[in-house]
Amino acid sequence: MCAEADGLFANLAPGFDVDHRGYVTVGAADPSYTAPCLQLVGDVPDVIDLGVTAPTIVAMIAECDLQGYDGVYSASYNSVVPGDLVDIDGLTFLAG
Repeated sequence: MCAEADGLFANLAPGFDVDHRGYVTVGAADPSYTAPCLQLVGDVPDVIDLGVTAPTIVAMIAECDLQGYDGVYSASYNSVVPGDLVDIDGLTFLAG
């Protein structure tokens, strides 16, 4: 998710009774997503929003699941390609 979207989410969250906990930055070419997933999982979120490309979504889900996350994922910004997600066992995913 870009910093601009994070600011928007942070401003809107209280109106929806949502506890917005910030964001982490990842890149498609990152060799590992362990550190950002550990940070995210450590915040004990109900939902992790993935505002990245479809291949990065798949890689982030795999890594965050390895780090113990078992909550819901979401994405928007036209980054979701359903075919990329169908083989992920137990995935709960929201798309907007």
